[in-house]
Amino acid sequence: MTGWKTMALVVAAWLILVAIGCGASEGTTTSATSATTAPQTAATADEYDVYSALIQSVYIDATQLKQIVISTVNADQNVNFDLAAGAIKSFWPELGDDILGDFKAKNKMSSALERTFTLSVPYTLITEQELASIFSITASGWDKFYAKYPDSKGFLTLSRVGFNRAKDTAVLYTEHQSGATAGEGDVVLMKKTDGRWTVEDNSMFWQS
Repeated sequence: MTGWKTMALVVAAWLILVAIGCGASEGTTTSATSATTAPQTAATADEYDVYSALIQSVYIDATQLKQIVISTVNADQNVNFDLAAGAIKSFWPELGDDILGDFKAKNKMSSALERTFTLSVPYTLITEQELASIFSITASGWDKFYAKYPDSKGFLTLSRVGFNRAKDTAVLYTEHQSGATAGEGDVVLMKKTDGRWTVEDNSMFWQS
């Protein structure tokens, strides 16, 4: 990995490690708003279709997970979404400004996710308050987490989804944390064909 991808990985990892130490996510968003796309405060049905397809493919079918734990706040406010958008552009330079503008505008503010996922296994939405309570004592936080969610292999954080104008291409940022030194952030490209979303590419953005 060279050039922008290396820089993005190093800088993003530094931002994450300083802000959360690979633990629960808190903070304030620093993203800029697109000049032409107004920010939204709630995920749409189209976004839940993307979320569900991604989770089913990458986290359930691929790993045979029996339970999914998802953070209710879908914008990790410690992430610089302008930097994430830059990584998306670097990985997939063919994407237009419409999809990147939509991604950045939506992720200007966080919004709570709801139980609108379509998945083949049980899932739990975990709140910021519960995460803060579990990880209030760093040394035993993950022991407490897995005592409550033994089949989960950690928890997942999802950004808002950016779409192109045709609504057949989508990008998002995901974060999966499963231990004190086991976390990674990815930028994901998804395509819709014959009414079905599939993962086109999933590129690591940072790892700890």
